[in-house]
Amino acid sequence: MNWLNLEIRTLRSPEYIGSEPVERATWLNLLAYCCEQENGGRLLGAASWKDRQWQQVCGVTAREVQRAPRLIRIEGDDVVVFAYPAAKEDEVRLKREQAREAGIRSGAARARHSNDRSNGRSASGSTAPEIRATPRSTEGERKEKGKEDLSPPPVARGGLPMPSKIEEVRAFAGRFQPTGGAAQMPDPGFVEWWWEEQEKRGWTDAPSGLPLRNWQSAFNAAWRGHCHRKTERAARTYGPHKPAVKHELTTAPNNGF
Repeated sequence: MNWLNLEIRTLRSPEYIGSEPVERATWLNLLAYCCEQENGGRLLGAASWKDRQWQQVCGVTAREVQRAPRLIRIEGDDVVVFAYPAAKEDEVRLKREQAREAGIRSGAARARHSNDRSNGRSASGSTAPEIRATPRSTEGERKEKGKEDLSPPPVARGGLPMPSKIEEVRAFAGRFQPTGGAAQMPDPGFVEWWWEEQEKRGWTDAPSGLPLRNWQSAFNAAWRGHCHRKTERAARTYGPHKPAVKHELTTAPNNGF
C-alpha cells in the first residue's frame, strides 16, 4: 500500500493515549513498514531480531519495540502491530487483482478486434487506409490525490516487483539525498554488490524472507546500514577523537643573569 490512513478513533484509543511519545513513534514506524510490505500487521520471526535489524528495517531499536507493549505485541516468534488496517489491505489487493484481470481481458479483446479487421481486409482485398479515432482527453482518468494506485506493480521473474536492470538502480542511487545516517552518495561498487545480492536472494527482505514491496526503500536501508558499519569500524580502529593539548610557554625565573 502506498498510503496510510489513520482513523481518529485509533488515535483516541486507550492503547494510544496510554503510551509515551517514543512508544507512539515506534508504533508508527512499524505500522508504516507493515503497510508497505502488506503483511497483515505481523512481522514473522521478528521477535528474535537483533538491534541492528530493527534499525535497518524499521528505523527503531529493539529496546523501543519491547517498551511499547500497548501498541506492539510479541506473539511467539512474531511481532504484531496494533490497529493495522487489514480491511484496507484486503480491499487494495482485491482491486489490484481486478485491475490486472481487466487489463488482460482488454488486451485480449483488442487483439481479437485487430485480427478480425485484418481478416476482413484480406477477404475483401481492400487497401483503404485505417482510420483511427483521436483519443479523448484523459482528464477523467487522472488519479485523485490521496487515492491508492491500484494498477499492478511492475513484475519480473518470480512475480516480484523489482527493477529490470542495474541501470535503474544506478539512476536511483544518483538521486540519493545524503542524511546524518549516510552523509555520502552510494558508490558504484556498493550498487553492483547490492544488485548481485538481490539477484541471488530472489528480491526478498533479508530479515523476514518476505518479497520486497519497495526495492528503493530496501536500497536506502542497506546503504545507511553500510555507512553505519563503516563508522563503527573507524571508531574501533582510531578510537574517540581527543582534543589537542594546548602547551603554554613559560618563562624561566630570573636568577640575576
